[in-house]
Amino acid sequence: PMTFDEKKLLCISIGLLALWATGGKLHSIDTTTTTIVAIALFFFPKIGIMDWKFAQPNIDWGSIVMFGAGIGLGSVLLKTKAATWLAQVFVNAFSLESASVFILIAIMAAFLIVIHLGFASATALSS
Repeated sequence: PMTFDEKKLLCISIGLLALWATGGKLHSIDTTTTTIVAIALFFFPKIGIMDWKFAQPNIDWGSIVMFGAGIGLGSVLLKTKAATWLAQVFVNAFSLESASVFILIAIMAAFLIVIHLGFASATALSS
């Protein structure tokens, strides 16, 4: 049987998933706002599932900050069109204008593997 706190967590999670799934169709609330509200509900008195005394030592805040910074940086690069500029500089620097789609996909895959392994190693070393 589920405890009362588990039932509250289930209700908040289902509500959050519903808001994510219907964003832009039934309402104009973005996913960031709904996520922050759901996380805040975890800590509200009477509604809350956990308190700060439990959350502070038991949650890996460094990973959350790192991923948040990465997502924020990516969003800024896209909104300012710096990502497009950076891609064009990369294409021009390595003369990839005439490269086949297969070569471009292979280069991107290799780059993503190296980046993924680098982040995984850095995260493991810092833990």
